[in-house]
Amino acid sequence: MYTTSEKVWWVKEHIAGLSYRGVCDSFHDTFPNRPKPNCSTVMRCLKRFEATGNVQYERKLAPPRHRQVPESDLVILAGVHANPTSSTTEMAQLTGFSQSTVWRKLNKYGYKCFEPNPISQELHPNDRENRLQFATKALELVDMYADFVRNIVFTDESSFSLHHGPDRQTTRIWSQTNPRHIYPSHSQYPRKLNLWAGILNRTLLGPIVIDGTLTGQRYLTLLENEIGDRVVAAAGEDELWYMHDGCPAHDYGPARDFLRNAFPRKVIGTYEEPLAWPARSPDLNPLEFFLWRHVSSTVYRYGPYSTINNLRAKMNESCASITCAQLEAAQAEFIRRLGYCVLAEGGHFGHHL
Repeated sequence: MYTTSEKVWWVKEHIAGLSYRGVCDSFHDTFPNRPKPNCSTVMRCLKRFEATGNVQYERKLAPPRHRQVPESDLVILAGVHANPTSSTTEMAQLTGFSQSTVWRKLNKYGYKCFEPNPISQELHPNDRENRLQFATKALELVDMYADFVRNIVFTDESSFSLHHGPDRQTTRIWSQTNPRHIYPSHSQYPRKLNLWAGILNRTLLGPIVIDGTLTGQRYLTLLENEIGDRVVAAAGEDELWYMHDGCPAHDYGPARDFLRNAFPRKVIGTYEEPLAWPARSPDLNPLEFFLWRHVSSTVYRYGPYSTINNLRAKMNESCASITCAQLEAAQAEFIRRLGYCVLAEGGHFGHHL
């Protein structure tokens, strides 16, 4: 009935020395068009202000009602907590409810189904320590030399086949009738491309086609006739580091001698000093976590291919579309992954990215 500003006016008049009755009379004289308040109304308002500092009446909220969880829901929730990796089928068999009931109850309480992150490779007993040492030393060099990562020639090899069949576990075709779709999953005469590629700062080196399976002698031939010239042309006068992983062909003696002569104490490879590449670490190689994924996602979007030349042309087109910004981002991601590797103490860290 009375506004907040009117009640505040009552408080001011009372503080000025008027009694409850005086406040009522003064309000009626000042606001003749408003109804005259009762003394009890003014008194309750002023008492409320003295006790709470508020002229408005605050309604007390009813205590929240505790919803009782049905016993059937508790059985399902207890089963989920006991074994969170169980399927809904297994949970239905365990609890005695139907699978649809299990689904409905889990959705009711906000449960969602999450797929575990696959790891790249299983680590052997000494791999964690080696990965931690590599990441720690590499980060120290990053802090010491601003151009350290930009002066690394990251390299890797990969294979691409003509027919890249879909994953039967995840690929589905939605249709009202069975389309009877088929795809060639195997061939008596497999056809594939073996490629080498490298990343140096803002330059993509390659890809270079490897004739047949990569062996130590073929790797040495590539270094002498193909890779070396491309690296020199891209490097200019910069002093570079050369990185390659623990592929058996990379440990071929003459190939290692060639690299050690070309990059004195700046080869990042198996058992090399001062920076040894840790085994089973594709998650640290920019070509693994960026280049080959990018090429695969763009090339096989339009496959399968009828000839090797068609596949090679599409791969060259995909590599040519990679920008300098993407290469710089891949190198920044390498530094970021070094930090995660240290935080994981050399263990897997992909699920934290």
